[in-house]
Amino acid sequence: MSNIIKLSLITENNSKEITIDDINIYNSLSTKSEKDIVKMLKLSSYLFDNISSLSENASILSTIKDVSREGNKDVINKIESLNENLLSLTSGNSSLLGKFNENIIEKYLKNHFPHYEVINTSVSGEKCGDIVINTHTNMGKISIESKNYGPERSIPSGEIDKFKRDLMNSGIKYGIFISTNSRITGKSQIDFEQFDDKTIIYLGPAGHDCCFLNIAIQYLTTLNEMGAFHTRSITNEDNKEIRDKLKELAKAFEVNLTRLNNCSNNIYETEKKLSSLMCNLRRDIQIIISDFNVHLERLQNEIIELKDGSSNDYSTYEQVLDVIRNGRPDKNMNKQSCLEKITTLLKDKDYPMKLDNNHIYFYKDDIYMGKINYKGKSKIDVYFKEHGSNCKPYNHKIVTMKNDNYIIELKDNVNVWTFINDKI
Repeated sequence: MSNIIKLSLITENNSKEITIDDINIYNSLSTKSEKDIVKMLKLSSYLFDNISSLSENASILSTIKDVSREGNKDVINKIESLNENLLSLTSGNSSLLGKFNENIIEKYLKNHFPHYEVINTSVSGEKCGDIVINTHTNMGKISIESKNYGPERSIPSGEIDKFKRDLMNSGIKYGIFISTNSRITGKSQIDFEQFDDKTIIYLGPAGHDCCFLNIAIQYLTTLNEMGAFHTRSITNEDNKEIRDKLKELAKAFEVNLTRLNNCSNNIYETEKKLSSLMCNLRRDIQIIISDFNVHLERLQNEIIELKDGSSNDYSTYEQVLDVIRNGRPDKNMNKQSCLEKITTLLKDKDYPMKLDNNHIYFYKDDIYMGKINYKGKSKIDVYFKEHGSNCKPYNHKIVTMKNDNYIIELKDNVNVWTFINDKI
């Protein structure tokens, strides 16, 4: 028995003969009545003959735009927020983020395409994409590859080449390559590619609103159905009008996403600049305070020398400040600022200081009270001598006790400075 059907379709204006030689379509049509077959062929012929006018008046695309704007925005926003938290918690681990996005896509497909079989390849063992849709029609299967990288990473072309190889090896004709946050290298936000007998639609960045994915599936099934009922397949190259309209739609999405990304980047950059500005301002204020104290100490010393001609072997505040700024092995501005802050505090509390090659010693009434290893490479430690017989309670998380000395690392931390102020 031949698997070829030849049908004559007679309309008011003309008649045409349609040849169907696809085994799956043949099996499908063999169960339908003549009346149903004629209706299907008339609808298919109408679409085929009027595809230009349908795309020109943009009625289909207008509907797609309206549908794409609908959906539960609260749910999408919560998913986006959860994805951002995952990006932070996983340090951008693409494997963990990918599983998160695959689950969202799988549930979406099962809810919106219940007549298809949705297969998770990690469970089924299929070796093409993350999710495979079995349409159980002459279209066969659609393979979906999902990528959920951080927004700063583009999807490399190597991932596209791997997906193409998987399609070739699996025999699957249709593929969808979707990226949640990132651009796909060499592709527009909505793009397509045909090679051999394969068709791939690229979507990215598509976010977690699966309307792009829905459009891509509907588009592929429509192309397949129109190509199946006619001896000549309709492709994007054959239909420049549809392609241009889709590009126009993609451009509109891309422009708005670009504006949104720019706003987000501007906020981030402004926060960084403000943080840097405040840090520089604190450092400049400390430098001004230090320099003011240098001049004040000079004046005080000159008054003392004029008064009784005496001098001592303590280092001047200017000398201490000079080794902090010029005598350290590195130029770490945060460490320098902390050193200037503590020595200024010691000076204000009337602690004389004395320098050697590695330490700044400080005294009270000529009694040694502690030291600072100002040349510390990895960290700067401050030692406070305990002159009493009993050790006073201290915060073990930031302070250690050794040889009757409380030792604390000097850094820009509230608890550290609370301890230092209490000791001084």
